[in-house]
Amino acid sequence: LEVSALNLGQTFVHAEDIRILHIDCSTDILLPSNFPFNSPGAIKYASSLDEVRNLIYSHRDKCDAFVEAYLALYQPVHPILDPPRFLKEINYFWEDAAQTDVSWLSTYLMVLALGCFAVTRDSPSTIELCLAAESCLARTTFMVRPSMSVMRTFCLIVLAKQLANGTCWSFDASWSLLGIIVRLAVCIGLHKPPVASSKPMDSHAVTVSEWQTGHILWITIVYFCIQTAAITGMPSLLSSDDILRRTETHDALLPHIEPKFGPWLSLSDSFPTICSLIARVNSDTEKPTYDEILRYNADIKLLMATTLEHPGCRNPSLRAVLDIFFRRILLVLHRCHALRPDAPILHPVSYWASLECSLAILVHHRDLCEHVGNPDNRDLLGRFFKLDFFAAALTAGLHLLQADAPLADGFSIPPRQTILETLETCTEIWGRDKERSVCFRSGHRSLMQILSMLSDLDAMRRELPHR
Repeated sequence: LEVSALNLGQTFVHAEDIRILHIDCSTDILLPSNFPFNSPGAIKYASSLDEVRNLIYSHRDKCDAFVEAYLALYQPVHPILDPPRFLKEINYFWEDAAQTDVSWLSTYLMVLALGCFAVTRDSPSTIELCLAAESCLARTTFMVRPSMSVMRTFCLIVLAKQLANGTCWSFDASWSLLGIIVRLAVCIGLHKPPVASSKPMDSHAVTVSEWQTGHILWITIVYFCIQTAAITGMPSLLSSDDILRRTETHDALLPHIEPKFGPWLSLSDSFPTICSLIARVNSDTEKPTYDEILRYNADIKLLMATTLEHPGCRNPSLRAVLDIFFRRILLVLHRCHALRPDAPILHPVSYWASLECSLAILVHHRDLCEHVGNPDNRDLLGRFFKLDFFAAALTAGLHLLQADAPLADGFSIPPRQTILETLETCTEIWGRDKERSVCFRSGHRSLMQILSMLSDLDAMRRELPHR
């Protein structure tokens, strides 16, 4: 960006003081920075579960709507719950709330919180439900004896942090939290089928039945880890094949979930390859050669096609989420070569893949976020991909700023003006949130500078024939 600006006689202005930016970011975080650990607001629920139950009772007439909203919006794209079982447990709660397991109660509160935000956009109520969930979680022995409910609660907390906290810090915090979640999941054996043994089963290990219903939860956890690593630039911390690869034993125990969760099982087949390429791309000593990048590219595109073409991948939101996921991985893979001045000639696969994927992600940005307040709440899903959208916008802008770079490749890449209009629309969408935090304001300023540079570049081109 700096070089492109200088070529146009401009100076690309970055944040004046990154320390001030990070301090100011905290002023817009809806949930405490350390949530779900030691949040000051959770103290009032620590003395008695009666306070927690009273909070739920205060939403009694809306609880069903909150749960329905959660299941309609989040469950199809983040299959954290086992809905039939969860709905039965809700009935048990209302029959005798005093006998409810506290770890399940933490899950219920997080579902209510996320559903509440979808239905009402009421931040104070959402926060209170989250803090009550934290208080319930603190009553469990989650660090040494995590139950399946605890694991589900932690995953719901990741959703809440990325949904409600629209700043760069919330994604960094999610990466840190996911490190704990992965270790707890491996601790109870969620990553592999239980081994048949005559010895008494460890009290905190999952049973075969629990593992069958929870394996999709494990896939979701790994998905969160990879997605968060891709957008933060941090290591995925998942590299061991024995916790990533699905075996014949896995498949033998999972036939009953294939019709419904087939796309997620297909997605899990891509995890070893994706974790490997992220580690290589981010390595200081073992970066992949261009030939290796081409092999990774072919593998990822095949896995992407297999996942998106699965008969179970018909939900539009799920298709969008998985498409963004794979295309973001491809952007990470090709970033080292795609934006070099000679990329169209020396690294054509990286060049075109980068341009195509960035534009596809921007189209998702527009489709998910252009109309706020849709009955299906698609704009809330867009919050999970804020940094993906920003990276795609920067990438597309850099492609447009390369004066001599080609921008057409058959029917897969639209004309320059169409690309520019898409970038302008996405910048306008980004601008709606610029007052929510300094992070958004800084991002919007960068995109506006790129549009200004593109305008100057077009003006220079129009003047050339007259010289």
